[in-house]
Amino acid sequence: MGWVGLSLAALASDPAPSGAAPEPMVEAPRPLAIPADTPAPQGLPGRERASALRTYARKHLAVHSLAEVYATPATTTWWGGRWGGFATTTPGYLVASDTWAVFEGEHRLDVPSYLHLVGDDASKERLDHRISAHRSAGTALAVVGVAGLTATFAGLVGMEVANTLAAQRQWSAISLGGLGAGVGGLVIGSFPATRARRLATYPDRTLDRRQVEEAVEAYDVRLATELGLSPEQALRVEQRERGEPR
Repeated sequence: MGWVGLSLAALASDPAPSGAAPEPMVEAPRPLAIPADTPAPQGLPGRERASALRTYARKHLAVHSLAEVYATPATTTWWGGRWGGFATTTPGYLVASDTWAVFEGEHRLDVPSYLHLVGDDASKERLDHRISAHRSAGTALAVVGVAGLTATFAGLVGMEVANTLAAQRQWSAISLGGLGAGVGGLVIGSFPATRARRLATYPDRTLDRRQVEEAVEAYDVRLATELGLSPEQALRVEQRERGEPR
């Protein structure tokens, strides 16, 4: 019995067999390279700088060349009499027009809005006056055209209900006069309305591109300064929008 107790004590005092797995070692946590309460280095953009970059990308101005394409419709003309003839078809064609415009970020500006942004209020006032005059003329002629067409239909109705030849002639004259006034008013009125739209949309009608580019550059410099951006940061934003290598 004493021998068995001695053997058990000896086994308990022996080291663990070489094949047993060692206990895992728990490594103490390493400190962070930059502690959480340490401010970011000055060279890295913070939240305010990122917001300023997004604002500059959205509000800076740029002059872009544009190519607008217009399609004319195909026309078919019938030649011949009641019982026969032939038709000729003139196919439509495309008309390309080169122009340029001022953009604020991704949005195209009309000319009065551009003049307001760059602070040229005198030119904006003169342009607004010209646009308003053309629109007023177009509206007045359109009213004449509508009134003429109304008179045309009234004359046709009067011819149907007239009881005498003289009355029919009078209503016929009213109808023809109204037709002329209607077509003339609507067609002629479209010209000043188109001029007003072009003056408001296309800066090359009233402005010089070189002067516009200089004004746009001065505006962008002021905007970048107000946002606290350096010229290099503003330039990188513009290059990214144009797809140029930085």
